[in-house]
Amino acid sequence: MRSGKLFLLITAIAAILCGCAEIKEYAAIAVDERFSEDYLNALAKWTREKTVYSEFETRLKIVATWKNKEFVNAYRDRYAELYDISDREKATKCPVAESGSTEFLFYAYTPDRDANTFSKPDSIWKIYLIDGRGNRHAPVALQEVENVSPVITEFYPYVQPSYGKTYTVSFTPDLVEEENITLVFTSVLARAELIWRGLRTISPRDFRDQKQALIPAYVLH
Repeated sequence: MRSGKLFLLITAIAAILCGCAEIKEYAAIAVDERFSEDYLNALAKWTREKTVYSEFETRLKIVATWKNKEFVNAYRDRYAELYDISDREKATKCPVAESGSTEFLFYAYTPDRDANTFSKPDSIWKIYLIDGRGNRHAPVALQEVENVSPVITEFYPYVQPSYGKTYTVSFTPDLVEEENITLVFTSVLARAELIWRGLRTISPRDFRDQKQALIPAYVLH
């Protein structure tokens, strides 16, 4: 009798484990369909992340994507696939366009939401860009993305509106062709530097590692 119950228990556990495996496999398929590999590669290549800690507490988390020509083209291609837009209509119907300036979309988290005021004139935060020659550049435009739509959270999966805020910041057009830059966020609370160097030779392994860092765990698993 005991052996019969044990057999049923083992069978039930095996069924549950098989079911979990099937669910995980289905989830992997869903992720593959939701995220274009080409777009994720571009997102990983042109995105940087920095988390600043103090005594094991997060003081600041910044994730920024450099919206340069290569990234914008990848974005347009993926958007066109999702919305069945022809190649001729990409430039006018896709919500991301080349602005002619050096532009970034960035997501910021601070434990005190009242301190997340990067775009306000009296903000405690200062943002500037350092080019490859060491010259410092102030933003020419900085604004909060107040309407964080599903399109934004789909294309920038690191954006978590419930926890942080999303902004766009632009710099002089003179930097469009620049490849070696540092984007700096600084205040009395924390300092973060996001660095882009030698981007043309990034390896597939770097792509994979960067994607795992950018995409939330609940999407990958």
